[in-house]
Amino acid sequence: MRRNFSSLYGKTLSEKAQILEFSDYLAIDRTVMANERTLLAYIRTGVGLLIAGLALIRFFKQTHFDYYEIAGIASIIAAISVTIFGIRDFFHMRGFYSAVLEQQFLEQKTKKAEALQNQKNSTARS
Repeated sequence: MRRNFSSLYGKTLSEKAQILEFSDYLAIDRTVMANERTLLAYIRTGVGLLIAGLALIRFFKQTHFDYYEIAGIASIIAAISVTIFGIRDFFHMRGFYSAVLEQQFLEQKTKKAEALQNQKNSTARS
């Protein structure tokens, strides 16, 4: 069952938070957990490339071909690159989620403060 989210366009995050249902909050949690699984996949890939590179260097070192050693070094460099990219991507997305949630909290806090100020102004006028 697909829902129509066209009513969310052009609204602030706090207005969207009032429209979102419980299943939408669960979707946000699933997205955060998917980001964590992606980080683990990057690390797993990096470890696999590192092991492959070390194996190429170690076991084929006695041959006369330097291609294995070059491939091993390239694999180690790829392992480091993949791991660094995965960690950077994880923290980038984590920062994005934190910024969205913080902005939502600040908008709700500002809205409450404005409501209190309006209430004080209306009582002061009476």
